[in-house]
Amino acid sequence: MKCLLVPTDFSPCAGNAINFAAGIAKVLSAKIVLLNVYEHAGSAYTDYVGLNKEFKAAMMNERLLKLEQLQQSIEQTEGVAVSVVQYEGPIKESIIKSAADVNADIIVMGTLGNGGIKERLWGSHTAAVIGVSEIPVVAVPIEYDGALPDKILFTTNHFEGSASILDPLFELAATNMAQVFVALFSSENAVNAAGVEERPKKLAEYGRALQKSYHDKSLVTEYLPGDDFENTIEQYINKNGIKLLAMVTYQRSFFERLFYPSLSKKMSYHTRIPLLVIPAEK
Repeated sequence: MKCLLVPTDFSPCAGNAINFAAGIAKVLSAKIVLLNVYEHAGSAYTDYVGLNKEFKAAMMNERLLKLEQLQQSIEQTEGVAVSVVQYEGPIKESIIKSAADVNADIIVMGTLGNGGIKERLWGSHTAAVIGVSEIPVVAVPIEYDGALPDKILFTTNHFEGSASILDPLFELAATNMAQVFVALFSSENAVNAAGVEERPKKLAEYGRALQKSYHDKSLVTEYLPGDDFENTIEQYINKNGIKLLAMVTYQRSFFERLFYPSLSKKMSYHTRIPLLVIPAEK
C-alpha cells in the first residue's frame, strides 16, 4: 500500500478521513494524494457566454489554495509525502478516474456518522464510490477518534481464497499490530439448510489457512448465528472493542442491486468505526 487517495470537500467529515489516512501513511511510508472535485452545475449556454467561467475559475483557485494549505500542514505535522490534484465533473466519476490516474492502492473517505446535512451529503458520495470502486475503500465516520485500529473484524460468507484479495486488510492490521477477528454470520433461518452444519468447521479451516498465509498467530475465528446481520455484528463490535470492520463486496446484476441494496454501502452510512470495503474483482 504505497498511495492513498483522499478526496476532500474540506468538511469535518472529510477532515477526519485525512487524519486517519495520515496515520496509515506515516506507518507504511506511503504517500497521500489529496483530491478536490469541483462539480460544475452550469449549462453549456451560460458557459458559452461567460456567465459562469469567472466564478468557476475563482472557486477552483480558492479550493486549490485550501488543498495546498492542507498539503503543507500534513507534511509538517506528520512527515509524510503529500500531493494534490483537482478535478472538475461529477464527484463519483472524478474520484474513480483520479484513483486510476494516480495509481492509488486505496481510497480513504469520510462518511456521515451522526453528522449534519453537509456530512450526510458527503457520506452519500462515499457510499456511491464503494459501489463502483475497483480498489479498496475505507469509510471513516466523522465521530471516530482517528486512532489506528488495534482490533479488526472481517466478516465473510465466501471464505475468500485469492492469494492477494485480503492484503489490504492485513496491511492495515500491521499499522498498529491489530488483532484480526474473522467472523462468519449465519441466519437463524438457515439453520436447517444443506451444508450449514459444516460451516463452523470450514471457518476454522479458513482461519488456519489465513494464519499460515499472513503469519498471524493472533487471528481468531468466530461463528455468529443470529436473526439480523447488522444487529449481530454491532453487538459483537461493541462487546469486543472492534475498531475497524472489513467486508468484501461482490459485483451483482442490475436487478439484484435494485431490489437488494448493497450491504457494504448500507453499512457505510451507519457504522461508528471505519469500514474497509474490498472489491472481490479487481
